[in-house]
Amino acid sequence: MATTTKGSRSGFIAIAIGTILGVLSIALPSLNSFWSIFGVVSQQERVGESTALAILFICLGFLLAVYLQQLDFKSDVLKLQDEKLERLISAIPSIHIYSRYSGDEAMVFIASLLPITKMALNTRILTEEMNKTNHPVLSPWDNAVRSAVKNGLTFRDVVSKGNESIANGRSQAAIGGSGIYEASFVEHSLPSFMNFIVLEGRDGSLEVWFGWIVSKSAGYEGTVIRTGDAHIVQLFERWHREMFNAGTMISAGLPSPG
Repeated sequence: MATTTKGSRSGFIAIAIGTILGVLSIALPSLNSFWSIFGVVSQQERVGESTALAILFICLGFLLAVYLQQLDFKSDVLKLQDEKLERLISAIPSIHIYSRYSGDEAMVFIASLLPITKMALNTRILTEEMNKTNHPVLSPWDNAVRSAVKNGLTFRDVVSKGNESIANGRSQAAIGGSGIYEASFVEHSLPSFMNFIVLEGRDGSLEVWFGWIVSKSAGYEGTVIRTGDAHIVQLFERWHREMFNAGTMISAGLPSPG
């Protein structure tokens, strides 16, 4: 590893400097002017103190080398731990990107996100009994969709029987705006369906909200999950694309020229 090589080099330099200073210290007894500063006259005392100084320099060099090695070892261990943590997080990419809402809470939150959304892939698959009561024409949700499309949002709906008038109304409202509204009508005879919406932000971020399980027995309200897990988002994108292409286009509102 790079840090180990750097640490070995620093340790070698510390030992080398200590050794050089130790060798130079052996020559100190002959420097009369140096010893006169400290008042040391005896040659024997000069040799003894010079030797002690040489040993001290060499020992300090080795101690410094050991200290630097310990620092580098600690750095290597911390780096290894960080790498393992990153691998663990990448192995569980969705560890912190799930949140839960009630059906109505989710609709309110998504409505607030539409003005900053680039594209929305939505499903509106409802039982006939519920089409009359959940988010009808000119409801707060419908108004939020129309307003966002007017201001640049691309909104693609997959709708079931009974929602043609809502789709046509949104399509007409999109005319003259800067966004696009498209709807595809699908026949279905399923006892239940899990609705979802994929949102692409203007910054390129993707997320999916899924839940809103509708059936004659369960009803519309229920837990909705929000996640930005790329694999899950891709799954719902593909599901929407296949349903959209398999349905019958109702109409399309195209952006105004310029």
